[in-house]
Amino acid sequence: MLLCAEPRANHLLRTVAGPELEAYAASHDEALRDAFAALVQYPRLAAEVESCKLLRFPRRYGGLGLRSAVRTAPAAHFAGWAAALPLWQSRFPAVCADMLRELALPLATVPCARAAQSATAVLFLDGWEVPTWPALVRGLDAADGSGRPAPDPEAGEWARGWQFFAADARELRAADDWFGTLSPTGQALLLSQSGDHAGDGLSAMPVGEDTRARRFLTTLRRRAWLPLGLGEATCPGCRAPLDSYGFHLTCCMQSGRVRSRAAPLERAFFGVARELSGGRCRWQPLVRTLNLGPPGRQRAQADERQLDFAVVGSEAFGGLPICADATLVSPISADGIPRPGCLSDPDAVFGPAEAQIQVDYDDIAEGGRAHLLCLASSTGGRWNRTALGFVRALVKIRVRREPAVLRQSVTQALTRRCWAVLSVARDEALAASLDPDDTVTELGHPPMDPIDVWLRDPVGPSVLGGGGGG
Repeated sequence: MLLCAEPRANHLLRTVAGPELEAYAASHDEALRDAFAALVQYPRLAAEVESCKLLRFPRRYGGLGLRSAVRTAPAAHFAGWAAALPLWQSRFPAVCADMLRELALPLATVPCARAAQSATAVLFLDGWEVPTWPALVRGLDAADGSGRPAPDPEAGEWARGWQFFAADARELRAADDWFGTLSPTGQALLLSQSGDHAGDGLSAMPVGEDTRARRFLTTLRRRAWLPLGLGEATCPGCRAPLDSYGFHLTCCMQSGRVRSRAAPLERAFFGVARELSGGRCRWQPLVRTLNLGPPGRQRAQADERQLDFAVVGSEAFGGLPICADATLVSPISADGIPRPGCLSDPDAVFGPAEAQIQVDYDDIAEGGRAHLLCLASSTGGRWNRTALGFVRALVKIRVRREPAVLRQSVTQALTRRCWAVLSVARDEALAASLDPDDTVTELGHPPMDPIDVWLRDPVGPSVLGGGGGG
């Protein structure tokens, strides 16, 4: 649905406008909605207004990425014109000059030019700085003329084209407008589902054990704010009544599931470090065996503190040892109330965990001899800045081994692979902790075949002709 069904409308959106397209775009959105409803076994999805909105927002804004053709249409049509005008100028300058005169009129007389004007008017009302037609004729680059840096692209998006920037402006305006109408709980949930790589588990290719989601239905329902198929009426720990969205079980420490669900995420981070860091990785080392506190200060042998993992000898982070602790936090309390700060700052949910690691491992934090990292994720899918920087640094170190011509593509492939592995591990652990009939597994992280991240299909004849050389 993400890679085929949703983007298949794009050609028509770029080239056609008017009532016929409006009817097609609406039916396209309805077909996606109905297909998703069948996928999650929820036939009443059309009546769930908030869930339908989430379905159509990009994942970086908290949605599921099945973008609305109705909302995308003006951006796509404008992008079609932006791509065509420089070509007309080079091949048909007279036609281009006539069209520029039409576009400069308050209301164009040619129907296709009038449709282009309508598309730009919609984008202008969304607050986007629409480039002028003469600037587009001169070949203004989208990255230079957009007025702001582009967010990371998602599956099916083009990061450098005019459609990406124009459509992103529409999506951001719609998300901001909707955010103001939500309840406090809804606002905290939406923020916790937003951000870089927040929904990468939804587009993970199930090509290995580490990216194969076995509880995908629960993950999809959680992200779409639909009721979950929970089999128990009360919490197994505190015996409180359970809500239908799993809020209580993601927070209640008495249930025992909050602690157990962390193991798969810890192992996934350890696997990423083992594959990419180039250093010596130790799983759950005792702090007293590392001697990374202030010089001359060593804890007693009774010190049983353990890190999730440590990396020594990696070039990342200046070459200092890396001491990491992974955690999973919720922006919603066991009572269904947003935690302090989570209504205005999407990263506020990480604050207590990041502060606690400084207390738990105060000797390492004060020693200045190692990097102490809190690798955190929200139950909604958002990653903290430390986790994002950790993966970025390790990928950068790993890519140095590749030929210069391949580094950009390998960087993209490794980044997608890492976040797919981490996201699936987190989502599966959460789903298992909410399902009383499943247990959270602690399977090790399978080795990552280097060629696996960029070549899946068997090598065939060269499409360039000739002798089919390597």
